[in-house]
Amino acid sequence: MSPEKSLSRYILVVLSISVVLTALVIVALNAYVTNKKLADPSNESFLNTAFSSFSYEDGYSDGYSVAREKFSLAPPNVSNISGKVTSKNDDSFQILGENLYTDEQVDGVSDKRKIVVTSDTIIKKITPLTPEEFDLAFNKSINSGTPPLPYTETEVSLMDIEEGTLVNIIANEDVTYAEVIEAIEVTFE
Repeated sequence: MSPEKSLSRYILVVLSISVVLTALVIVALNAYVTNKKLADPSNESFLNTAFSSFSYEDGYSDGYSVAREKFSLAPPNVSNISGKVTSKNDDSFQILGENLYTDEQVDGVSDKRKIVVTSDTIIKKITPLTPEEFDLAFNKSINSGTPPLPYTETEVSLMDIEEGTLVNIIANEDVTYAEVIEAIEVTFE
């Protein structure tokens, strides 16, 4: 082997090793700088927020809130609520609300609402008229000019409401975020 080939091989090996070592040093420095940036709480870069302790729930809530604002999806102020009765006491019952425009995780209020019944609360049972009964009521109302209702209302008590019954509650207040609602009127079939 000639000395020139030996020297050129030696130079090639030294250059290869130095390129590999330089690459390793650059990767190590990059990792060190990146970790320093991620650890700095004042750094508001994308990487800092993407790899932080930002939870799924926080992201869901923020995204839902932004969409609600952007598309004007704020829950309307409502004074009535419908739902199925899940439990009942002597002066109240609990329902699972069905017509709410709230999200339990974002708004912090469950769809389960306690309905308080007072002595002033009107509780009505609605009974649909049969076709024959409606025809009879319609014929009687022809002269008055106002059509009859397709149902009859009967005042009942809280004891007549059973679990699983779909009820409609009217209140004096906005029930969107209220967990306890004082009912003015309760109707059910």
